[in-house]
Amino acid sequence: MAKVVKVRGSKTGPVMRYLKEQMAQEEMRKILNGEYIPVYTGDAWHGSSGPIRKREEEEARIAAENRARHAAQEAQFNRNAITLPDPDPPMEPIPDPSPAPEPAQEAQPEPPRSGGWRNIVFDSQILSSLQKCPYYLNLAFMRRLGVEHKAQALESGDLLHTMMKVFYTLKIQRPDLPYEQYIEHSKQIGREKAITLAQELETSEEVSYHFEEYCKFREGEFWIPKAVEKSFTILLHESEEDNLRIYYEGIIDLVVDSEAGEAVVDHKSSRRNMPNPNIELSNQFMGYCYSLGINTAVINKVGFQKTLKPAERFTRVPLSYSNAQLAAWRDNTIWWAKQLAWFVDNNTFPQNFTGCDKYSGCIFGEACKTDPGAAREFVLENHYKELPAWNPHTRDKELDERIARIVQEA
Repeated sequence: MAKVVKVRGSKTGPVMRYLKEQMAQEEMRKILNGEYIPVYTGDAWHGSSGPIRKREEEEARIAAENRARHAAQEAQFNRNAITLPDPDPPMEPIPDPSPAPEPAQEAQPEPPRSGGWRNIVFDSQILSSLQKCPYYLNLAFMRRLGVEHKAQALESGDLLHTMMKVFYTLKIQRPDLPYEQYIEHSKQIGREKAITLAQELETSEEVSYHFEEYCKFREGEFWIPKAVEKSFTILLHESEEDNLRIYYEGIIDLVVDSEAGEAVVDHKSSRRNMPNPNIELSNQFMGYCYSLGINTAVINKVGFQKTLKPAERFTRVPLSYSNAQLAAWRDNTIWWAKQLAWFVDNNTFPQNFTGCDKYSGCIFGEACKTDPGAAREFVLENHYKELPAWNPHTRDKELDERIARIVQEA
């Protein structure tokens, strides 16, 4: 009976030295004469005795035994597969671990602004101003002071929003009109608005040009407009303990059904591409989504750059919020509203000097640089004017009537 010798290694020299030490001279002669054929199995060398014919017969026998063993194992596996549970069952859908935010209470067109309850009514601009500087909030929103003319960027943005409102309203109310008429009616109303603005007519024509380019670029898109400039007021918090009701309100540019589902849309215009990696951390977008119970917002960018291609000027930035994020925004907003109530109760609005030099500087910088008291009041009275109160439910009445006439006559 031949021996089977296991020798670790992969080179002939070490193998032969090991064999010389372990085997007799007769065995060595058989190896040298070829009666032992080394076969590499991956981790050791095995010697099989006898002539080559005997080695082939042995290999055939082993192969037959292996095939029989594999067949038996497969049969056993098939029998077990009938009775054993699926070792890898399909996964159940993983529910959103975020707790659903409390549903917003029924919207009220006009929240009570006086009576037995103390009512805090505010929007995203007031909330952001409160967080930026309570003194600014007092001047801009409680005393309603501001400059007489808007900056050119704001006027261009207003003009674009006007044409966008006409365009998408007609798409909803007159789906039978040719696409070109949506553009022409929107541009006509844009021209009527342009003559009321302080900016140059050339600038307004440029805005109109980019609007038309946007419409042509977006023709045939899968966006189904559902509501245009949708206003809302929701009861965010009510507490009998401190006799306080907190209302949150606003107006949303557009609500659409898109490829990703229902989304709130805000049109943004600019003359420069300025990426903001934290744009989703915005009171405006989180407030919109919470108030309407929608988890997706889209920033619909319209660039006024002349050197960029339409695909680079007209981009859309999707923002997605979990229920937990929206609930956290609600709780955070309630805390700030209670702070505002304390400021009002104590007639104290502290200044936050860290925001005075941001962007182009605060519009009330000249007032804040003067001594508090009579000198500052003189600056406020002579450099600023009282602006009309803003209400999301009564904005653009004349424009709404103008659009209604187009819907009937077109």
